[in-house]
Amino acid sequence: SLEGPFKRIDVMSGLATALAPFLPHGRLPDPNDPGTLGEWVRLCEESGVERAGVGTVAAALDKLIGAHIEPHCIEPTLLINHPVCMSPLARELPSRPGYVERFELVVCGQELVNAYAEQDDPEKQRLQFQLQQEMRMHGDEEAHIPDDAFCEALEYGMPPTVGWGLGVDRLVMLLCNRSTIRDVLLFPLLKDRSAKQ
Repeated sequence: SLEGPFKRIDVMSGLATALAPFLPHGRLPDPNDPGTLGEWVRLCEESGVERAGVGTVAAALDKLIGAHIEPHCIEPTLLINHPVCMSPLARELPSRPGYVERFELVVCGQELVNAYAEQDDPEKQRLQFQLQQEMRMHGDEEAHIPDDAFCEALEYGMPPTVGWGLGVDRLVMLLCNRSTIRDVLLFPLLKDRSAKQ
């Protein structure tokens, strides 16, 4: 059913529950401390998550969420309260430092929507860009490149802003009851030519 209100899962609470058998101290490592990468990689390995491409805490978290939370979200579910390391352009939650105003809508185990409130504090954004630059220097090719012009524009003032993205291809998968994205791609060059039409 697509009727609301949708179930909400705090990302870190959901991971703590899913990974409980692998947590020797009963709690997750700090997701915003790059020094905990080894612990996150261990959690990937011990919980059966493919660790290829896991070079940062954010990448490990993304893989763990994709393996241990999203597949269980059949009914529309909002994944909320992501760590700031996963969303460096999002505004931090005033009531929970280190976590951001972001949600993902997951239906039938697939992320359909990613949405967040934009960071509008230029100093906080500069700090996030610095952290992203450090991550890039340590091999994270997806880390954001510092954008001084954007930070300067923020100094002039940006009203509270939110953004969201809907994966139309995933929405079509849901509406057509297809399990792979290849089944709904419009571009034939990306489809398997040997597959029967």
